[in-house]
Formats: sequence, C-alpha cells, structure tokens
Amino acid sequence: MVSKLLYTFLDSSLVKKFDLITFVLVIAITAFGLATLYSATLSIQSSDSTSFLSSNFNKQVVWVCFGFVVLFVVNALSLDWISKFSYSSYFISVILLILVVSIGYVAGGARSWFNFGVVRFQPAEVMKISLILTLARFLADKNHFDFKLTATILVMVILPFGLIMLQPDLGSGLALIAISLPMIFWAGFPLLILFLLATPIVSALLGFLPIQYLAIWCLVVGVIAFVFSNLDLVKKIILVVLTIGVNFGVSKIGLFAWNSLKTYQQNRILTFLDPEKDPIGGGYQVLQSLTAIGSGGFWGKGYLEGTQTQLRFLPEQHTDFIFSVLAEEMGFVGVAGVLILFLFLCLRTLMIAISTDDRFNSLVAIGIWGLMVYHIFINIGMLAGLMPVTGIPLPFFSYGGSFYLSMSVMMGLLIRVSR
Repeated sequence: MVSKLLYTFLDSSLVKKFDLITFVLVIAITAFGLATLYSATLSIQSSDSTSFLSSNFNKQVVWVCFGFVVLFVVNALSLDWISKFSYSSYFISVILLILVVSIGYVAGGARSWFNFGVVRFQPAEVMKISLILTLARFLADKNHFDFKLTATILVMVILPFGLIMLQPDLGSGLALIAISLPMIFWAGFPLLILFLLATPIVSALLGFLPIQYLAIWCLVVGVIAFVFSNLDLVKKIILVVLTIGVNFGVSKIGLFAWNSLKTYQQNRILTFLDPEKDPIGGGYQVLQSLTAIGSGGFWGKGYLEGTQTQLRFLPEQHTDFIFSVLAEEMGFVGVAGVLILFLFLCLRTLMIAISTDDRFNSLVAIGIWGLMVYHIFINIGMLAGLMPVTGIPLPFFSYGGSFYLSMSVMMGLLIRVSR
C-alpha cells in the first residue's frame, strides 16, 4: 500500500515536472548561508543554555526546515487559485501594513514588526509576495496602457510604499519599486512612460544642488517627452508641463524629506558618501566590513578563523553584513562561488520568465527576479561601500524567519510557474 502511494506520487506530473535545477540552487545557496551563519553566531552562542532555540543558528535551521515545507506546499497549489487569491492577498497585506504602523513593535528605529513573543513577523515581506501576484494578475491581460491603467498601477505600488515608509523602512519600500519596474516593463509598458516615471528620482537628488542643474534636467526631460510621445500637439504640451511640474515638485519634496529624516538615517546616507568622516560612528559598519573583505584575500583565513568575525568587530554580522563573514573566512574563492550560484539562480529565473507560454506565470517569474536582483545587488554593494546601509538582507544567507519564509514562498511559486 505504501509503495503504491509512493509510486503514484513519484509518477505524478507534480514530481515529473518539478524544477530540480532551481531547487538544487536554492539548497546550495542555503547550505552556504547556514554554514556562514554558524560562524557568524559562534562567538555569541551560550554553552550553558539548555534551550535549543537560544541560538540564532538553531532558530534559523528551524526556519529553513519550515521554509522548505512551505516551498513544497506552494508548489502544489493550483495556479488558478493563486491568481484568484492575489487581489485578496493584496488587501490583507495593506491591512497588515496599516496595523503595524499603528500597533507594531519597534526594532532598529522602525515600527515594522508584529511581536508574538518567540516569533516576530514583518508584514512588508507578505506585501512583496502579494504585489508580485497582484501586478501579475492585473497586467496579464493588458495590451494597451492608457492614463487610467497607468494611474491604477501607480496607486497599487504607491499605497504600500507609502505605508512602509511611515514605519519607516526605506529598504523594503524600495523593494516594491524593484518588483514593479521590471514587471511593467515586461508587460509591454512604453519605455517613454517608464523613463518619465523614473525621472523624479534624479530630480530628488538634484534638489540639493544649485537650481541651474535642476533647470537643465527638466529641460532635457521635457524635450524627450515632447519629441518621443505619440500624442497630438495639445496633449504633448500638457505632458511636458506635467512632467516638468512633477520633477520640480519632487525636487522640493526631496529637500523636505531629507529634513524629515531621523538623524541616524541622514548619517547612513552621509556615511555612504564618505565612511571615513565618521570611522567610529556611522562609518564604523562599512569600514569594518571593508576590512573583513580585504583581509580574506584569495583563499580566506579559514572557516571559523576570521578575526573580524570571531572577535565581533563586524556589526550585524549575522544579518545584513553576513556576506563579509564569508569574504573574510572563504576569501575570493568562496565569494566567487556564491556569486556564481546567485547568478545561476537569477538567470534560471529569467529563463523561466522567457520560456513560459502563460503571461501570468511569466510576470510572476520576472517579479521574483527583480526582487532577488535588488536584494543581492544592494546587500553586497552596501558591504563594499557602494550603497548606503539600508538594512537589506541577503537571500538565503541573512538571519531572519520572515525573510526566509517569503523567499521560500517565492521559490515555490517560481518552481510552480516553470511547469
């Protein structure tokens, strides 16, 4: 009886079409992540504690095991059900974000968590998944993008982005942008509109410079909008006026937002520009990270032998700065190996998005791709001093149950849509 059930399961399409390549890549990266996390937490593990969950490493092992269960459960779900549930999941996620801003638990200067004692839960991770599914369903049958459709997409993205920024959590907020832009591009959104949507980012930065720089930029954007838009003359003029007005307005909002930031958030940005200005304050994290990365050399100092790691000079070495632990102990060889695995996983995700015939499936895959690329690029760039410290975890490496479970759901979705 048992053998018959096992044969039926192994002979099912669920197993026959299971994407082993993606699954093996996830296992390999997770194994590297757990090994690195063990080293990062070794010096703070309590030898006299009788509780298994007193160790962050042991907690992460539990989350990883639970994560693989979640991956298989999501992979077994019907795509029709997933698509139909997407709008409901978005609504639930928005409610959770509203609640967490009101009654959430404050950690690291942000009210981003629900605290249930042993377990803490971050609603922003749920929103990442919900936004991917919601945008995929919304865009799946859209071939023409008019003003109404564009406005709807903007509301779908800006609403959760604004709620997350109220926490405030810049890293998670930008993750929603990293999800949305590739998806709307993949859906066939006009490149001109994508360009115009991105121009306020530059304007926000130019707001800190003399006014002539902003004036030149607005002129360039206005000319591009006028020349490349397929509109009649009156609508072209309206588009140019709106574009210049929005960019000018955003530049002023950028100044206001800077003045509204808390001191530690301003210091993070200033430290990113010049870490050596405050080597024992805001620049300490980046400088210690660079020291660890540089001291690893080609082969590394050896597993569990990193001085920066074991003497705990690296702040947050089990979360945001965990890749520095790998660089110090495994050197260039270990870093290159893990980066190759990440590259293969991103390429695999892109291949799934390209090869699938179903538009919804393709959009889900490209949304997951955008999020992964964002997390990998920002986290590693942050450690190397190329990006400001924004608290972005590294997929399958950084300690944290909410993030690992959200990545497990996404990998389950990715494997599911690949069939």
